[in-house]
Amino acid sequence: MNEIFEIEDVIPVAFQNTIEKILMGKSFPFYLNTETVNYVSDGDNSDLYWDKNTQDAPQFVHMVVQNESQISEYWSVLRPLLYFIISKANIEFSVDRCKVNLNHANSKFANNHHYPPHKDPAAPGSIAAIYYVNDCDGDTLLFKEPKDNRIDGEYEIIKRVSPKKGKVLLFPANTVHCGTPPQTSEVRCVVNFVLKVEQ
Repeated sequence: MNEIFEIEDVIPVAFQNTIEKILMGKSFPFYLNTETVNYVSDGDNSDLYWDKNTQDAPQFVHMVVQNESQISEYWSVLRPLLYFIISKANIEFSVDRCKVNLNHANSKFANNHHYPPHKDPAAPGSIAAIYYVNDCDGDTLLFKEPKDNRIDGEYEIIKRVSPKKGKVLLFPANTVHCGTPPQTSEVRCVVNFVLKVEQ
């Protein structure tokens, strides 16, 4: 799949409400990460990009599937979501990674600021999918392939996707992308998948 596309209401509204209630409930276990993407020891890697609008901030994360292995009991809540994506996108795949991200509004970010652009670590031909858990602001940005990892200017945005509860965004996992923090909403919650396409 070389396309970028969105599917609104990928699951029934009742299921949307259930996922939101569970993932944003008081008992759901999030863990604090000091940044939104993983850095290597020297502070950089080949799939991480930085321009004049890039900032980073802590985010809360819950890892559900890692390296195709379930590591959270909440996989039973999210696995049915994939059957709907398979049906609507007409793609067969297996799950390499699934995690839930929660970002709070951050006054240090201006309207044009975003988290570090990056590529998801994935096998060739993999698909990234972002499911939007709640209605909020905090767009997802997709970029034209940069020539350099660090520039003084701005990377070219090829698509900006606004969160909407029940929507899923699908794109090639090797697409440079990032999120932005909410400005008017209190929190932004998404489920991130890396999917291996079945040949």
